[in-house]
Amino acid sequence: LIVPIMAEAFGPNDYDDHRSKNIARDFEERISKDEFFFMDLDRIARIYDYYVDAQEWRRAIDLMDFAIETYPTNSQLYYQKALSLYEMGSYPRAEKAVDHSLVLNPYTRDYLYLKADILAKLSRYEEAIELLQTCFAFADRKEDILLHMGNVAQICQRTFESEKFYREALEINQNFEEAMIELAYLYEGEGRLDEGIALCKEFINE
Repeated sequence: LIVPIMAEAFGPNDYDDHRSKNIARDFEERISKDEFFFMDLDRIARIYDYYVDAQEWRRAIDLMDFAIETYPTNSQLYYQKALSLYEMGSYPRAEKAVDHSLVLNPYTRDYLYLKADILAKLSRYEEAIELLQTCFAFADRKEDILLHMGNVAQICQRTFESEKFYREALEINQNFEEAMIELAYLYEGEGRLDEGIALCKEFINE
């Protein structure tokens, strides 16, 4: 006797995880058999999220390649492929993928941020900063862009520039917690603990 698996038998999230795993395994089995089949974007998104949670980046890339064949003008799929390649450290391939996203949607901030991170990993710091500067024209919060510039400078180990960007972000918004935390970590990494503590105290007082 086969007893159907009910959601009540699992915890709050376990049932969804179980279903996502089964959907992913079904996709993998069909791909291995070279079957021709269709999947809607919701199902693709569910499998992608499962792979991301499991950090199965190669499978995520295979999934995106499959999805792009069905939805070749969907910029988000190229972005998700680029993100997976970035996590694997395959930066030249990631750049090509995110460039497809930017051709389709050139002013999407997430795409521009990822492209800047990739350029930073490829030691193309000036290009990364120049790219982020284009975001100022259509950004509601310039401090967010300055924060990301600081992060890009960190990737390229340009501490002086990183500190400058974080401070500029705090000049715009003195209550910008993320910029304050990044700056405090930067001070800690450089052994400038007194400055980091003073910054945190200033933030608490504000």
